[in-house]
Amino acid sequence: MAGLRHFAGSLRGKPEASAVGLEIEILGPGGAGKRTLAAQFSATLGADLICADAGLLLAGDVPRVSVADRVVRAARIAKLAGGVLYWHGFKAVDPAIWEMVRGHSRLIVLGNESPLPRRKDVPCVRRSFRLPPLTRAARIALWKQLSEEPAPATVADWMLTPAEIVNALRMAPAGAEAVAEICQEDLGAGPHELFTPLVCPFTWDDIILPRPIREHLAEFEQQVRLRWQVYEDWGFERLCPLGTGITAMFAGPSGTGKTMAAQVIARSLGMKLFRVDLAGVINKYIGETEKRLKQVFDACERANVMLFFDEADALFGQRTQVKDAHDRFANIEIDYLLQRMEQFEGIAILATNRKGDLDKAFLRRVRFIVDFMQPGPTERLSLWRRVLPAQAASGEKLLQEIDWNFLAAKLNMTGADITAAALDAAFLAYSQGKRIGMEHVLHAARRTMTKQGVVLRSSDFEN
Repeated sequence: MAGLRHFAGSLRGKPEASAVGLEIEILGPGGAGKRTLAAQFSATLGADLICADAGLLLAGDVPRVSVADRVVRAARIAKLAGGVLYWHGFKAVDPAIWEMVRGHSRLIVLGNESPLPRRKDVPCVRRSFRLPPLTRAARIALWKQLSEEPAPATVADWMLTPAEIVNALRMAPAGAEAVAEICQEDLGAGPHELFTPLVCPFTWDDIILPRPIREHLAEFEQQVRLRWQVYEDWGFERLCPLGTGITAMFAGPSGTGKTMAAQVIARSLGMKLFRVDLAGVINKYIGETEKRLKQVFDACERANVMLFFDEADALFGQRTQVKDAHDRFANIEIDYLLQRMEQFEGIAILATNRKGDLDKAFLRRVRFIVDFMQPGPTERLSLWRRVLPAQAASGEKLLQEIDWNFLAAKLNMTGADITAAALDAAFLAYSQGKRIGMEHVLHAARRTMTKQGVVLRSSDFEN
């Protein structure tokens, strides 16, 4: 923080500079190094740092008289010791209490996550300094200062604070998996009421898609994997002044592989996949939806997780002409979401089968738009062969004669439909004590397609 060092240098040897009452506010998340920076600032002035925890001294049911007494005592201790008073922990304190803290010290340093309220009628000067996130190079450099071992990928690629890197170092002897687990806990991206983890059992070999779609998905994966090298090492971060997150939209009919593609990419990147619970996020009360969305983004922004918004059109729908209060507040929610998505520093995938219902302003903010489509005969052939294995793990033969080309050419089904039909055919064949044959597959396919509103006649099954 060159700005803070320069400011401290300008105050050194000038006691009259603090006569008007000076507040130095250092802003940043927990563990970002606010107290360390405050200590360096006081050392530049030739003074010790006296720390006072506002959360312990001023919060809770402490009477106002006791609060005032504690504030005065802290100021006197700092003055008698010739030190600089550093207050932290204001997150748990009533903002009105802060007014009692002011005015008792000529120079204090405040450590907080967000700026404290200002009052124009209080004769006090405040300078605010915000700690920027550590860059990839800075995270690696800090690790090298603390350890001779190479920095693990978790430290290099995750947006960790200095305190989180120190915690990771303590866990390093247990291996990379333990380091990733402790970092995940520190970032608070565990189980949450507004999103649920999705298992990621699939790999690229498991998903059947046309080549253009696979290539588009591979480009998305590569950008996620290499984002810090391109943004920071090559300096392309300047082209993303609002946020360096990467967002993709998967659009297409139900059952065409949108969720499975998200699972494949998350597993390939070694990231956890969290599905956002729209029922829990969307709320009828004014301002509540925005508050819950903020919780979702804040919890996942720095963590090595991928957010998955299924049925995204429910959240990102088009803004409407304002006819009543409901329309106005609905538009405010969409405006907030557009702004927050643009500032998002993480990775998000949005899936929809109604791309046309999405707000055009949102589409402009999405880095990748991947259009999934119904599988063609070639993809359907691969899907049928994959979901109907020739034998079980025990070596038992499972299939009779299957006309694969007929299934691929005649039955216009999605990947999800083919999977469902194969499962139904397996149960039907096992209940009859037989191996899976064409009669089982066609019966199951007829039932599956009927659920989708497609009625098949006998002539449809003729070769």
